[in-house]
Amino acid sequence: MLQSVIDSLPDRSAYPELARARVLVTGLSPRTGVDIARAFADQGARLVLQMQDDSIESQTLLEVLARTADEVRVFPSPFADQETAVAFAQKAAAAYGGLDVVVNLIALPDTALADGVTVQQIEDIVAARLGPACLITRIAANRMRLTWTNGLVLNVLAAARPSSSRQAALGSIARAALATMTRAEALAWAGEGVRINAVGPRDAAPMATPARGLRGEPDIAALALFLASARGRDLTGHVFDLDQVASGCR
Repeated sequence: MLQSVIDSLPDRSAYPELARARVLVTGLSPRTGVDIARAFADQGARLVLQMQDDSIESQTLLEVLARTADEVRVFPSPFADQETAVAFAQKAAAAYGGLDVVVNLIALPDTALADGVTVQQIEDIVAARLGPACLITRIAANRMRLTWTNGLVLNVLAAARPSSSRQAALGSIARAALATMTRAEALAWAGEGVRINAVGPRDAAPMATPARGLRGEPDIAALALFLASARGRDLTGHVFDLDQVASGCR
């Protein structure tokens, strides 16, 4: 994916209000989130990026983003626990004096679940994956409230297309948890002008033909721009369907 992004440098599009917008993207890597980060960079946004590693590919990605973004600040470390997620969110929210847009990229495990895994264990996996995004959502939303910002938080949950009933259960439970979190946070922050939306895998039976939904990162990037723009400011509390793919969010 990274090379395809490097090879095509799209023109800035129809969202002039996003120039110099303060945009946080978490969970970014050369394989995940490239199109989303690039979409905001191409609007001239100021980016705060939490990256999964500091590899050569990651450095190349940063060089690409820096060509069009107004400014780029990077935190190249994963979240070890909730405390590190909170500390990161507080630093990120203060990087440019506040945030206008937050996109949290969340990936479910795409390895096979062990035989005999229980529903409680699946719920624990989901809670561990959604926990940092929930904390960052609340910290960012509170910062938006304090700075009188009509901001957006978009939580993007990607999951591989299920190949077993256990994997399908993981996706279904994760989707339900994401929807519950999105509704609760949207309601909590609606009076402050902060919008909370999400993208999550559509429920699908193992080996079923996926229904039509968002078709990967280019579609998610287009949706994120729309939701962040003036045209998307009436939308909150929604979970948009993402087609499940062979692996990851590509």
